[in-house]
Amino acid sequence: MDQQTELTFKALNERIDGIPEHPSLAIGFSTREKYGQATSLLAVALFFFSMKVLPDTIYTLVIGCFLLLVELVAVAAILIPKWPPRLPNFRSERNEYAEQLDYDLEHYEALIAWIVQFPRERIADMADYAEMRQERFREKQPLLVGGIEKLGALPVLIAIAVQFKAMHWPPEISWPEIVAYVLVAWLYWLCLISIGTRHRGRFLEIALKRALAIKDRQAVEATTAKEIAPIVSDKPSTAAA
Repeated sequence: MDQQTELTFKALNERIDGIPEHPSLAIGFSTREKYGQATSLLAVALFFFSMKVLPDTIYTLVIGCFLLLVELVAVAAILIPKWPPRLPNFRSERNEYAEQLDYDLEHYEALIAWIVQFPRERIADMADYAEMRQERFREKQPLLVGGIEKLGALPVLIAIAVQFKAMHWPPEISWPEIVAYVLVAWLYWLCLISIGTRHRGRFLEIALKRALAIKDRQAVEATTAKEIAPIVSDKPSTAAA
């Protein structure tokens, strides 16, 4: 057995974090995308806030331009790794997906083999608890963020477009607008965190259930082998008689 003496969700999560992603295709938001979008949305909020509270001076203009530059750099950090954009087609997408499955399968099997080392009762308890928590998570998440995760980077691009369209000096921004932008940025960041947590919880549940199924199959095979062993050992003596 591994040096890990007890199977815990923390140990399993650390094990999953150590699995490398396929370089050409990642599911969900990468770490770069999460921080890039959070940075750009925060810069949007700070831009409107600074334009509202700071005096009408050249320094305020410099701060506004700097925050706008931060937004553009953050968006570039999201888009440049995926540039130039590739027009998808049926054949290439199928090939890339098959390559990702081959790449991930080896790591997935190693993870399951590691879980199977632990006692069946512990695996079963964790699988049941993970399933229960996932059900509660699915019930609670729509109350907070709804379907905002389906928008992707759209809120960031809309916020930047609004800034360029309304760019004039001195800026006229109301406090309700500032509060609205800050609230949207905060909810969007919470949404990204919620999506990552939900996907990880689902993967924990699937891995535990898969390991439990293998554990049960091994137990059945061992029992069958014990039942067959006496029959096989009696055959030579029967033939000699």
